Amino acid sequence: MAFVRPRRSAEQRLTMELNRMRKDSHLPGITILPPPPEEDEDVFLWLVQINGLEASEWQEAILLLTLRFPDDYPRRPPEVTFLTVPFHPNVDAATGGPRLPMLYDVHNWQGYCEHGAKLVILAIQALLSEPLLDYAVNKVAGDLLMTSPEKYFGIVEHCVAASRYLADMRVRFPTFALSGKPIAAPIAAHAASSRPAAKPKQIDFSDYHDYWRGTATTRPAKYGPNPPITPVKSDYPGRGFGM
Repeated sequence: MAFVRPRRSAEQRLTMELNRMRKDSHLPGITILPPPPEEDEDVFLWLVQINGLEASEWQEAILLLTLRFPDDYPRRPPEVTFLTVPFHPNVDAATGGPRLPMLYDVHNWQGYCEHGAKLVILAIQALLSEPLLDYAVNKVAGDLLMTSPEKYFGIVEHCVAASRYLADMRVRFPTFALSGKPIAAPIAAHAASSRPAAKPKQIDFSDYHDYWRGTATTRPAKYGPNPPITPVKSDYPGRGFGM
């Protein structure tokens, strides 16, 4: 039997998973996006758009995230980073990294790796509407959800609106990226038209105390950590995404 190097094996596995997901019509609210026009596709780096689950506070949100896969995938899980960083107990506001136990415990990951990236993305989508407070990394969001849920969901409402605004800007201005300074929503379109073209960058929704009033920021990095669960029981019976 011919020896297959780990990276080559991972590349074959990811190519298969990517093709299957792009053809899967039963993934509502999940879209695998192509790379920027000037870049070749890299199966080790996925750009994904997710919408919140229906009948949840996040149902109209449009969030971007990346999955960066290791050379020995699926032995180890992908690194997930929100480019549109939501105000959420389980999402680090500084890095955009979601805190999901299956992604941080290699031994725990072994129970899920056979399902691949599809399960990871579904788990992240579900995590939005069912936070795991025992694994909170955004303490402000976690404490607010427990002590003043009406204020928390008020911020979520503004976060959802901001994510939709930014998604609309990406459609109207494909190379649109906000600057490193906060830009209020009413003036962002004017700012985009007068700013040199740039690649999309990560959005940092960190203005918590202002209740996300249409303000967002970015930091200069490409697909990097820069700072918008309901288990799929029918598909994965007996498994909770958190443990």
